[in-house]
Amino acid sequence: DTPYQIRVDGGLHGGVGQVRYLASTDQRAQPIPYRLYRDAAWREPLEVGVAQSARVPDSGSVELPLYARIDKIAWVPRAGLYADLLKVTVTW
Repeated sequence: DTPYQIRVDGGLHGGVGQVRYLASTDQRAQPIPYRLYRDAAWREPLEVGVAQSARVPDSGSVELPLYARIDKIAWVPRAGLYADLLKVTVTW
């Protein structure tokens, strides 16, 4: 087994704690808050910049899925394309 760590930054549009933001090129559009998780059930949140530790199994192969969920918001976003760019760092 080889130990490794994965760390995900706050994204291109900033982020703090567990919240990151999707943004539009439309300057009138508010950013949409979202959260990342390690599991599809949304039980293992990925904090901004906090390393998650694990071990590479004997197979030598690891999948590192990320799941996103948009937060509930009290407003309707403007129509358009929203995006974010994340930096994922894996160290071993």
